[in-house]
Amino acid sequence: MRDKILFVKISSFSHINSKVYQKLRSNFPEHEIITVDAIEILRSKKIYILLNYFFIVKEYFFRLITFRIRIKDCVIPNTFFFRLVRKKILQNYKHIHNSIAFTFQTQSLVDASIPGIKNYIFTDNTYLENLNNEFYDRNKTPTSRWLAFEKSLYTNAAKIFVMSSNVRNSLVIQYQIDQNKIKVVYTGGNINSKSHDSELKDYTSKSILFIGGNWSRKGGHLLLQAFRKIKEIHKDATLTIVSWRAPKISEPGVTVYGKVGLDDIGNLFKTTSIFCMPSYIEPFGIVFIEAMMNKLPIIATKINAIPDFVIDNENGFLVQPGNVEQLEIALLKLLDSPELCKKFGEKGFKLYKEKYNWDNVFQKIKKIIKEDPVDKVITLEKV
Repeated sequence: MRDKILFVKISSFSHINSKVYQKLRSNFPEHEIITVDAIEILRSKKIYILLNYFFIVKEYFFRLITFRIRIKDCVIPNTFFFRLVRKKILQNYKHIHNSIAFTFQTQSLVDASIPGIKNYIFTDNTYLENLNNEFYDRNKTPTSRWLAFEKSLYTNAAKIFVMSSNVRNSLVIQYQIDQNKIKVVYTGGNINSKSHDSELKDYTSKSILFIGGNWSRKGGHLLLQAFRKIKEIHKDATLTIVSWRAPKISEPGVTVYGKVGLDDIGNLFKTTSIFCMPSYIEPFGIVFIEAMMNKLPIIATKINAIPDFVIDNENGFLVQPGNVEQLEIALLKLLDSPELCKKFGEKGFKLYKEKYNWDNVFQKIKKIIKEDPVDKVITLEKV
């Protein structure tokens, strides 16, 4: 009896993996969920770590010695890690092969496929999709051999569940994957969702929230510049920054936090009136979904997946990356009009309820998996 699901992940994936595990358990209660962490496979033996470093140097030597890339950027996108994880999955679970209903993996950085068993992928990005963003550092693009491994992963998959339309387009155009294999199912937030009443939310508080670990990539410095300008007009405006890479900032109206827990982040969403994160690069941006959950109007950039869920002039404003002037104008429009903040917040919350919540996401995933023919033959493509 095939009563097991092999769930393959890489660490926490911005807390998404814990949500996926919970939803796999609740949507497939008749199955035992076996979790495999690819990073733990790498860490299981010192020789694996040493070999991983060897292959990193071998594959990225020139970029490393010219300081165009760092070793930590290559720990996962190298051929040794990809092959190691695939090999250990095949070896470690050979004895229960006939008991596995399907494999399910988050992200497209390893290959969890097993011959004769369907593999489903749930991912937020592809490596080649990064190239569509002018601010992406091309030196971080993996080698052509690794990209061939990545394409084989998509080819071998039974279905690819993606969070946004730009990733679907990347798979079809840049990887030549059959569009019928790809399903846009969206994603949910990581903070606990509760009922929200916009009548109780104070949109007059003029409180702006920024949450982004990577201060520079997330555009924190740009928001700070814009805030200093709008502070001249709205002297009672405040800016709350959550970032463990933010510089030391000591100026009126600005509060900075380092790493905080999900509960604390949830409280910050409840007590602020505008969410702003003007990223240069953002594969998806779960934090925007969490802002929508809390009925906050959003200011974001026109990059990657963001235009899917931040609809310009409907639930927020979209600005060009690096454009401080556009950022100032967008902030002033919201600070000048609590009514507009409320309108945008309500629209964003509606979008969250309709598409961007875990119940809806896994209803789609469960339906597709249940309707996928069990007798479909899977032929794995070799690289």
